[in-house]
Amino acid sequence: MNKLASVLTALAVICFFAAFANAELNIGGDIKVLGVYTDNVTDFSDDEGDDNDDFMRVETHLFFTADLSDNVTTKVSIEADRDFDYSVERSFESDEYYYEGDYSSFGDLYLFLEEAWIQMAYLYDSGFNVKLGRQFVQFGDGFIIGDSQVANPFFLSDLGEYEVDPFDAVLVWFDGDDWILNLLAAKSAETREMDRDADLYALYFTYSGVEDYVFDLYFTFNNFQNTPIMDSPLAILDDYGYLDASVYNVGARVAGSAVENLTYKLEGTYQFGEVGEDGDVKAWAVEAGLKYMFDVEYNPYIGFTYVFKSGDDDEGDDDLENYLGLFENRVYGEIFDPWTNAGNLHIFNLAGGIDASEDISLGAKYYYFLAQEDEQWYGEDNLGHELDLYLDYQFNQETKAILAGGVFLPEDGVEEAYGNDDVAWFVRGGVKVEF
Repeated sequence: MNKLASVLTALAVICFFAAFANAELNIGGDIKVLGVYTDNVTDFSDDEGDDNDDFMRVETHLFFTADLSDNVTTKVSIEADRDFDYSVERSFESDEYYYEGDYSSFGDLYLFLEEAWIQMAYLYDSGFNVKLGRQFVQFGDGFIIGDSQVANPFFLSDLGEYEVDPFDAVLVWFDGDDWILNLLAAKSAETREMDRDADLYALYFTYSGVEDYVFDLYFTFNNFQNTPIMDSPLAILDDYGYLDASVYNVGARVAGSAVENLTYKLEGTYQFGEVGEDGDVKAWAVEAGLKYMFDVEYNPYIGFTYVFKSGDDDEGDDDLENYLGLFENRVYGEIFDPWTNAGNLHIFNLAGGIDASEDISLGAKYYYFLAQEDEQWYGEDNLGHELDLYLDYQFNQETKAILAGGVFLPEDGVEEAYGNDDVAWFVRGGVKVEF
């Protein structure tokens, strides 16, 4: 509890001084309790090891936002995330459970500084804005930049759901009314003792001067200097867990609504650069989607999305042709998503939903996965099907009950690669309160 007490004491001091400063302080947060059951989501096998898992966890956020003078805003957000544990820890040497004599930890309490930023808006009555510190960043709808840790968590069974992580970054943008130019500099990894850094730089331009349309152009640069990459899509490039690479992206996006109730999006990006001493990066990706909202009672909708991520046709050379979604904010199937981060895929997604009542909403997402180059899947390109179902019940304005479940049916490619083709599935339920 020592870490928690320290954090709460610091936040209490902030509130005390803010009360006497020229600041409007807003305090809020949320509490989410989840129960999760997963089976075969890591190896698609009923026989090899016991990878079925059931657990409960609680996730809590507490945030403080202060609106200061001259368009200056600050925010601090703390996340606490832990399993239901009650101070029982596992001894890996004896594989037995024991109670710690010191109850100060009271289980593994994980505290995370989720946000801590300063924003200065419309500097000197101009269109310039600056935001510095740990912050959430998303350009477009997140296909190119939206999550600083796409492989965290890696499997659905790690937390029972996927999360979006913030960036440690400096974001500068100019607001020109019908256009915005963003400049981003973010640090993915910093090792002061040795040169093992990872940096992200981005230039993102958005034009919205045409009614019902948005046009985006962007350029990104990812610099990896002997960087640890075991928990990253880049781990496929280096067996030793460290990487030297320079990876660039150029791309464009258009989104809008040409027909009433019908929205669309189309985005394409080309990835190039150098990896290691002799390898070249040559990859590309496309995402195209349609969504139609029926103008009838219960607000039903249907949508279709196609995603292409290039694959490597010669794994024996030093070149990289697998498209890597290094910072994408996407979940392409809750069970199979970890295998989509390293590219070489055609993804077909059919989604739909309906408001069954004023308080209940239902949703469904179907995915079909097809390899772009079958060499990486031992000569097979048919990978599998996934169906995920969702139900939300809005108990009141602040409280929501959630229920979700999904099943993945492996096909020949997964069987050849893993030697298994057993059905994988999950169920997740819980309650979330915002305050």
